Amino acid sequence: MTTASKSFTPLTVELISEGRFLDQANADLAELQEQLMAFRDEHQDRAKGAKATLTITVTLACEKPDDELFSVKAQTKRTLPARPADVTAAMGAANDDGQPRLFVRRSGSTRETPRQTRLATDDGRTVDTETGAVAGE
Repeated sequence: MTTASKSFTPLTVELISEGRFLDQANADLAELQEQLMAFRDEHQDRAKGAKATLTITVTLACEKPDDELFSVKAQTKRTLPARPADVTAAMGAANDDGQPRLFVRRSGSTRETPRQTRLATDDGRTVDTETGAVAGE
């Protein structure tokens, strides 16, 4: 093992790519925070338990053992939560040609009943199940 000259310094994360890697990791972390908060705003209650992950990988590799030459590879990987699944209630029946198909309502979803199971008109106006009256008429 050779002795490092005075122009070299021991490796730290701050020195990888002359500081650019740490700057990029911090920028990725800030962006991940913004994206997770936007996800929460968009999906509200369905965002409970959502996680965003920043993975930092630093790989040290021996390139030329005789020359004591090594490489330092550093990268970040951002993982955002997947969009919550949408669930729609469907009924199985035959279509006009007698082929088996699933049938769904065109409308009827609300935040409380997202499965399109509320009785509604084709344009989404709620129908009172007791009176049959269309809301807003």
